[in-house]
Amino acid sequence: MARTKLAPYQLRLNLEDVGGVSIESVESGEILRWSGTEWVNQTLAEAGIAIATHDHDNTYLKLTGGTITGDLTVNNNLTVNNNLTAANNLKVTGTTKATGCFYAGTIAPSNTTRLNYDGYLYATRVYNAVYNDYAECFETAVNYNECKNRIVEIRDDKIFIASPESDLVVGIVSDTYGFVLYGAEDEIENNTKVPIGVSGTLMVDAENKVSKENIGKFICSGKDGKARVVPKGKIDNYEGKIVGKIIGVNEEINQYKIIICLR
Repeated sequence: MARTKLAPYQLRLNLEDVGGVSIESVESGEILRWSGTEWVNQTLAEAGIAIATHDHDNTYLKLTGGTITGDLTVNNNLTVNNNLTAANNLKVTGTTKATGCFYAGTIAPSNTTRLNYDGYLYATRVYNAVYNDYAECFETAVNYNECKNRIVEIRDDKIFIASPESDLVVGIVSDTYGFVLYGAEDEIENNTKVPIGVSGTLMVDAENKVSKENIGKFICSGKDGKARVVPKGKIDNYEGKIVGKIIGVNEEINQYKIIICLR
């Protein structure tokens, strides 16, 4: 016998007329889902389906690749386990100072976490808001802590505390270097090298009581590598012995502020 084709509006079934259906309390927006043995009513979330207004949380955003378009805001830390490549500019706007972090703003850095860059680094200008001199490291025969802020000389390719009025002087051992050449922090800490200021300003221990009247005068090495003031008008007698010029004094710790100028 031929079947009669029903129009769509003529097809009507009640759930109780469908076999294999297990219905509990039905809520608005639920769907029927085949569990493997029967049809059950579930919410979209229970069925693993995201609603149109869902958030991209760890349930729904499980990408192994692909592209996200538009702005993306991350409210907490973002960890990248491989390289981070910026196709456009990489911009830092946060101004909170933190160890080992880039930050914007005007707060001067002070921490010592090491950051390396393997390549040439260019900048319009580089400022150092904390330290004052440009230093070069030399192999040393004396302990760094014993020769800081003292005048030193070079003998047998190593650094020693300078003898009085030495013409082998190379500079003053710095504890305020803002940039250092030919050395690393661990070499300084291990006393294999010492940083010697070759440009800029630094402090030096004075042989005698400091005096503001000596500002503008030159210094050479005195006893124990301390600064000895060169008498005015006698500088020609100290050729090869001059270390720097006095530009300030610190009476509390008996030190002169020196602008380095070997001559």
